[in-house]
Amino acid sequence: MFYLCTGFHRSGTSLLAQTLQANGINMGMDLMGATYANPLGHVEDMPMVRLHDKIYKLNGADWRYHDSSPLIKPVWLPNYIQNYLNNREEVAPSVLKGGKDPRAVHFLKDWQVAAKGKIKYIFIYRHWREASFSLLNRHSRHFLNTAHPMQKSQVNLSFWQQPSLAFDMWLSANKRILDFYKVHSENAVLMSQEQFVLLASKDQHCVFDKFAAKIGLNASHFDAKTLEKGLITNTLPDYAHNGISEDLVEQLDSLYSALNGAADLPNQTMPRAKDKSPYMNISVPLFFSQVCRLIKMLEGDSETRTSSSAIKNVQTDNIFAQANFDFSNLAWPEFTGALLRLPIARLSPKPFYSALSCDIDFLLDGQSQAFSVSQGDANKPLPISSDVAEYYYSLAKVAHYKGVWLVCSVFQMRAMLCDAATRTENPWDIRTWEKFVHQDDWLTIHDRDLKGDNPFKLRPIFSLPEYYTKRIDKLEALNNLSLQALFELLQDDANMPVEHLAKHRLIEAWLLLNTPSSDALAQIKAYFEIAEKCHDSIDIVEFCFMKALRCAFAETENHKGNVQIVLCLSRLFAFYASQKMFLYAKALAQQLSRCSAEALSSCNDDSVGEAIFNSIKDLITQYHFTQAQEYINTLGKFLHSSDEIRSNKKAELVGYMREQKDALRPAKGLKHRFALLPHSLSYEHILNAGDEAPERGKALDFLNQRLSFLAKDNIEWLSEGLVGINENAANSLMCLIDKHWRKLWTPATYQYLFNETAQSQLQQINVNTSKRAETEFAACNACIIVRISCVESFTVFLDLLQSQAPNISLHCIVIEDRLEPAEREVLQKMLVASKQSFKISFSPASLFHKLLASLIEEVSKQYDIIGLAQCSAVKLHLDKLKQVACWYSLLGFETGALHMLQTLKDENQALAMLIPNYHPSDLAAIQDKPLFYPEMHMCWLASAAIENPAMFAAQNALHRVLISTKKGGGQIKLTSLVLQGEIGD
Repeated sequence: MFYLCTGFHRSGTSLLAQTLQANGINMGMDLMGATYANPLGHVEDMPMVRLHDKIYKLNGADWRYHDSSPLIKPVWLPNYIQNYLNNREEVAPSVLKGGKDPRAVHFLKDWQVAAKGKIKYIFIYRHWREASFSLLNRHSRHFLNTAHPMQKSQVNLSFWQQPSLAFDMWLSANKRILDFYKVHSENAVLMSQEQFVLLASKDQHCVFDKFAAKIGLNASHFDAKTLEKGLITNTLPDYAHNGISEDLVEQLDSLYSALNGAADLPNQTMPRAKDKSPYMNISVPLFFSQVCRLIKMLEGDSETRTSSSAIKNVQTDNIFAQANFDFSNLAWPEFTGALLRLPIARLSPKPFYSALSCDIDFLLDGQSQAFSVSQGDANKPLPISSDVAEYYYSLAKVAHYKGVWLVCSVFQMRAMLCDAATRTENPWDIRTWEKFVHQDDWLTIHDRDLKGDNPFKLRPIFSLPEYYTKRIDKLEALNNLSLQALFELLQDDANMPVEHLAKHRLIEAWLLLNTPSSDALAQIKAYFEIAEKCHDSIDIVEFCFMKALRCAFAETENHKGNVQIVLCLSRLFAFYASQKMFLYAKALAQQLSRCSAEALSSCNDDSVGEAIFNSIKDLITQYHFTQAQEYINTLGKFLHSSDEIRSNKKAELVGYMREQKDALRPAKGLKHRFALLPHSLSYEHILNAGDEAPERGKALDFLNQRLSFLAKDNIEWLSEGLVGINENAANSLMCLIDKHWRKLWTPATYQYLFNETAQSQLQQINVNTSKRAETEFAACNACIIVRISCVESFTVFLDLLQSQAPNISLHCIVIEDRLEPAEREVLQKMLVASKQSFKISFSPASLFHKLLASLIEEVSKQYDIIGLAQCSAVKLHLDKLKQVACWYSLLGFETGALHMLQTLKDENQALAMLIPNYHPSDLAAIQDKPLFYPEMHMCWLASAAIENPAMFAAQNALHRVLISTKKGGGQIKLTSLVLQGEIGD
């Protein structure tokens, strides 16, 4: 028996799956691990997840699908589910088995059919308010994982671009659960997450005996040993569902009541009172006004934006309302099976285009490694198996069944070509084509007289399928219509819609009904003209080139010397190369290389060379250098009829390739794209680290969020991300992000960064101290000399110092003429309250450098490492970010950076100075001037390497030291936590 566990996202499915697994049910062999949104693990079997995602992707959707359009399921889906169940049975035949995936709510009937009765269902639901808020909270948190614009996190942003999305998803999932449960209640359990958690927290799992028996389980299987109450949200902020309509609230409440009425374990707690208004009052963050002002500028909106005014109506498309089918992740048989289920009413050429644009390696299903474009036997230009022709034929049959007849013809032509490639060394010689050929002299017979299923034949007008007849008015007028008249019809807006698909079908129908001329050479020219006008319709282009190639072979016995064959093959080459079908293009390049140069010169037309030249240049632009070089070698003689021009064109291509390759090489000097990070911190890297060592993973996640915050102008970042979003949704997202940001910093630091006014500058600093930082800094025997000219900024510096290096000694030089007496008094009280080891000196600004030199000389005798820092007044948000980033880097990150101080201690003769990481906003200036660094007065010094302490204290001295080092005049070397090497090489 197999137990399928499912429910809406964030509704307790993971807790339920963890419980089942902990009590002896095998939930899968390849389980999705933990994330910071689900620290105990998702417990989703990845083969099941990948299968569901494959169907979503086929429909142009993803896990956010909510029945806004029909979900097309291929004929092979039940077989795939059955194979999954069989594999699970083979791996663990004697144990209870189950699987959990919230996506399964959209595939319940498919699982029922595939399992053939050997399946039970465990459904769990949660109140729509808690579930949707948990979902929104998770996806707002995801924005913090990167410094990229919010628009690049499109999945996350969609929940606010379409404010009803999370609620529509809840409705879709739970309606499917309820409908299915009503029919299969004898084989399913339906329970409330709230009641499940309540009973588990009171250790009353024996209650489950009442319904567990009907699915062959007992109460012990529902003993939630893994429950952690702190991970479940019980209270909601007032902005949680700001802006959803009353009608939607009514639908949600009604469905929740229906679930409770049908459930085996309903929620018996007091139901939530219905909100009097869907527009709740919200408490917005204090930077709200700054963001709104910038949004107005970006939107060009002169009206005042307020926190609780009427909704600003921004029309946002309902995602997945119009399915855009995506077949890119399907194997060849899967593709044909999916097309068979595609309704004719929703059919377009796009699915077939995706198949036509696939190279041979797609058909080979993984065998393409042996047939790369730089390898292979020159005598076998199409390295295919005997099955490839049948693959194309199977697609042709699907296209014919669906009524897309021109596409069907192209697939048949491909099948003919591939069939010839298995029998001859020259498959592009159409005279060798046998598949679908029923007449010996078929090349010279008029198209209307061809028999059977030959794809080159014309079709009678009465036989055209609905795909054409329902979409083209006065179809009979196309019969015997001249090519010139066709082009005139396409330009006549009164009689022909300008919509592309209508024109596309009109041309397809004309090509199925007519030939452009009775003369073969005139036909070739006409087909070239049609292909040029329809260059964005790959079926029409290839059909025309194939028809032209047949005409060319019908005109000659000497196919190597025939000009028209060369012209047709070159255009086919350009077409395949533009579609990145490199194996086809290579085969044509080899075929063309066997043609004589006389054929090109005799045609008195350099269009062949121009087509080849442009195709190769396009490949170089797209960085396909290997293919481009091969085509230059094999087709160079066709670039132009003139030797001199041909040589120039070759040189131009080679030079352009060199430029493109150079553009890909890293620039000299500083190369770091994300300058603030000490090492790579992709989210995947963080999760992997967390799997191996959970505490380190948490520290890396926290570090990544802090660095992503410091690396960008957050006001500008948030404002640009909220442009065009419904006002209430924007307010809600701002509040969520504000909540996440506040977890990164202490109140003093957060207030400072956003120019919020602290209630008191004298406040107790209470930060969790890092034991790692405490140990490493203590071992380094270091002190920091800090120049203070602003009490507010020093408050933040001290805040960071307490969290990163609480035991480090502090020597303060207070610039007395920059501070009021009351501020100096506050400063002293703050230091005393911090319990930090400190000394304090007062100095006017004019005597600072003299005092600094004296202090360096004094402390260098006592400490191995000396730090220099300064706390000055800055106003702009970005400047404050840069300042905090500098201190944060100087004091060491949560993980992996403090060892640099030990390097200073151990190798002080080779490494005398350590500067903080540069900020991304300074990267351009640093790259332009490698010695530029705006915070060079902040650094660590190895005291044993200090020969002249006064040198470090003089104004601008650090800059002069770096210059002298670059010129070889000094012994002091410089490194950064990012660069980890010398600058100025």
